[in-house]
Amino acid sequence: MTDDVDAGLPRIRVLVLGASGSGKTVYLASLGRRLGVQYPEVGFYLRSPLTQAGRLRDVYSQVADSGRPWPPPSKVADGEVFSFTCAIQHEGANRPVFTIDYQDYAGELISADGDASEATAEFDADIERAHVLLCLLDGQRMVEFLADEYDGRRYFEETMQPAYQKLQEHSTGKPMHFVLTKWDLVAADCAGDPDQQSAKLALVADRLRQIPEFHQLAGGHAAPVRLIPVSAVGFGYARLEDGKGAVKIPGRSAYPVDVEIPLTAIMPDLLDQALAAIQERAGRHIAALSPGAAQQWAERIAWKAGESRASIAAVATGLVERLSGRPAGAATRIAVDSVVQQVIDGLMRALSRRQKAIDDIHGTLDEAEQFRKLAIERFRAAMQAYEGRMPASVLRSVV
Repeated sequence: MTDDVDAGLPRIRVLVLGASGSGKTVYLASLGRRLGVQYPEVGFYLRSPLTQAGRLRDVYSQVADSGRPWPPPSKVADGEVFSFTCAIQHEGANRPVFTIDYQDYAGELISADGDASEATAEFDADIERAHVLLCLLDGQRMVEFLADEYDGRRYFEETMQPAYQKLQEHSTGKPMHFVLTKWDLVAADCAGDPDQQSAKLALVADRLRQIPEFHQLAGGHAAPVRLIPVSAVGFGYARLEDGKGAVKIPGRSAYPVDVEIPLTAIMPDLLDQALAAIQERAGRHIAALSPGAAQQWAERIAWKAGESRASIAAVATGLVERLSGRPAGAATRIAVDSVVQQVIDGLMRALSRRQKAIDDIHGTLDEAEQFRKLAIERFRAAMQAYEGRMPASVLRSVV
């Protein structure tokens, strides 16, 4: 871990939207906890600058301490970009492949309960520039929504309306996933039963589709759309109490559940975008290495001259004789031949160096393409296994 993310890697922008209290800060901290360590079953990990990594550790330490309160929701002034280097395990080594700029926006900017004047042009531009959009949905409000309580209906049908609109305006062609936080509360009654959890998620998806704006957003998107439930603390760590919300249970241990799945789901898209950035940069380098017309003419002469150096040397010697007015001696012929050879060798070395640089770039691209294919196969297999466990997570599938 270093003070800076790796320089020179492609940068992928992930923008996270969600109303205040949806758990964006806690989710980010749980990502740092889960993916800050290399787990073979995950297949990738995130490395972040020391200062940001320390802050995320502090947040999760507060989350995981059952004797301390939950961290407060982020404020409008927040909106900091957290940078992670994503490294993928391949052939026994960890290979950095791209940098993720993860921007966690304060909920007031997209919440109907916030000040609409604060939804600035800069915020809209950040959404437009993002490569991937994640929209966090508050699991506690989902419990109320499933129970047809007023607070739950108001949250999903009114408070989240600006978020639906922002996604509708700016998500064209971009991977977009809804992340349902606090899954441990939503599925508290079926914690140990995967089949019941799957059925619970199907119930959640059906309920969300009854919201016209959500139905249109998810059903009309050109890219795959998923609904992914996550828990930053795991089952049995907290419970809902009337008038208090989520309350930590003393003595329980916290552990993140499925928090890596949203990134795993978009990893093939991220790898494609990273490869495209590498190809674009390689194209610029190759163009910079391409010779101008004069240099191409000189190299063609050098190439031909290399095939008939003796003839070129004879012509040069004849020119020396005409200029001097006397026959060239042995020493003059040797000197002329040496000069001709040095010029030819110099041009050929320059040509060889440039060609090697171009070949190296093509070799890097071939390696990157091969690695991309292997990595994408791995992540797609992981998502197929997850979707087999949670089929209702796929809101829209695009073949």
